[in-house]
Amino acid sequence: MRQCIRFSLMLATATLLFGFIPKKEKMTTSVSNFENVLGTSMEMKLLTTNQKGIEKYEEIVLKEINRLDNILSSYNPNSELNKWQFEHGKSVKISAELMEVMMQFDKWQKNTGGALHVGVGELLNIWKSSEKSQTLPSQEQLQAGIHQANQQHWKINQQEGTAIHLSATPLAFNSFVKSYIIEKAVKKLQEIDEIKGIVLNIGGDILVAGDQVETIAISDPKNWAENAEKMNAINIQNKFVATSGNYKRGYSINGKWYSHIIDPRTGQPAGEVISATVVDKNPVTAGALATSFTILSVEESEKIAANHEGLAYCLVTKNGEIIVNDAWRKIETAKSSSPIEKINPDHEGNQLSWKKDHEVSINFTLAKFEGQSRRPYVALWIEDANGIMVKTLAVWINKPRWLPDLREWYRKNAKPYRPTAEAPVISNSSATRPPGAYSLKWDGKNEKGELMPPNKYTVFIEVAREHGTYQILKQVVNCNKKEESFTLTPNVEISAASVAFQKSAETK
Repeated sequence: MRQCIRFSLMLATATLLFGFIPKKEKMTTSVSNFENVLGTSMEMKLLTTNQKGIEKYEEIVLKEINRLDNILSSYNPNSELNKWQFEHGKSVKISAELMEVMMQFDKWQKNTGGALHVGVGELLNIWKSSEKSQTLPSQEQLQAGIHQANQQHWKINQQEGTAIHLSATPLAFNSFVKSYIIEKAVKKLQEIDEIKGIVLNIGGDILVAGDQVETIAISDPKNWAENAEKMNAINIQNKFVATSGNYKRGYSINGKWYSHIIDPRTGQPAGEVISATVVDKNPVTAGALATSFTILSVEESEKIAANHEGLAYCLVTKNGEIIVNDAWRKIETAKSSSPIEKINPDHEGNQLSWKKDHEVSINFTLAKFEGQSRRPYVALWIEDANGIMVKTLAVWINKPRWLPDLREWYRKNAKPYRPTAEAPVISNSSATRPPGAYSLKWDGKNEKGELMPPNKYTVFIEVAREHGTYQILKQVVNCNKKEESFTLTPNVEISAASVAFQKSAETK
């Protein structure tokens, strides 16, 4: 009897000690890609214990982004902002979000000496019109635009939650507004216990939240193709990184490129700093200063940054000089080394070398569908004249098991190149580009890093959409002749595509 009681006590003790200890939760990483989110592309990476909840989490993020976009968008005629703009001279009750963003614009206009200004919309319209007419704006036009930009645009009554629109100037809610929306969307995800880590990247502006330290690559403004070697990389945790620059969006007038970032004090496009990346714990601060640092002088930017403890920055001037502060050096990782270039003989054994200052550039735009859509699976690769695989430039899938959907690439690609495990997705911070618009390049090297002979090669672009269509485009390029370019016939998945053999980005 005593033994039975003793055994029962031991069993009860073991149950109390061990029976209610939860099993170690399995952490998995999920990556989602969407197009046409805030006028660009979105990448979301979640570290979670509930892989089955990914679609629900995506819905939560997109719902919050759309809610805020319907309040703050300068492009949506039905947004709260645009409806408010039509109520000239009237005291109008506005949402807490619109009030908060207006107050942030007032703050950053003051803190940047007017370099960041919500009234720059009129100047943007002047430069857009100049691009259409291919005529530079006159000084009279710019002076009129500067006057409109720098007047008082609103009067806020914070206590009553109202604002009066005082001007007729179109207001540009750009700069840090995307940062503001990203922060709000991430906070929604942080309310979910199963989510332990979040990386939300919208158009190159990225918030890293949670337990993990994330590596973020920084695009080279002079060589910004998706697969180009990155300028450098940083490791961050619970911080925001924003990049602004003139290399993806701007105005082309009489063959000259002008930045889409306009200095509201002078009416002129920014030009001295071609890329500015700012890292800070506050997303609005990072977003506001990334834009401002492309307008201000380097000395002005350094002075402002010194007032923000822990703020890190990396500036690239038009002459290619890279300027960073001590806070940046603390988070920067070692640069990757370039592979040793080898000459690969042609089929006759001739040691023909690739033109080192040339490359094959590939530009394509994924078709835009109604609302926000998932990015399809994409593969880009190069084959020689005998149909032998030379180099895979990109394979975009969610998980390796979806590789067979890219059936042409999967069938032709040599087995050693097929990934057998999920490779880490390195997020890329760069200037914002239009949704679905991608640029890649081929530098003439094969998978081993050997330079190929300058023969004829075929570029393949393969697209497969889950529950959608399958499409493939290809173009032969002669890399032993003078520069040439081709426009490919679009299809239901690729609305535009071009291939060119040309001087490399670094030598232009």
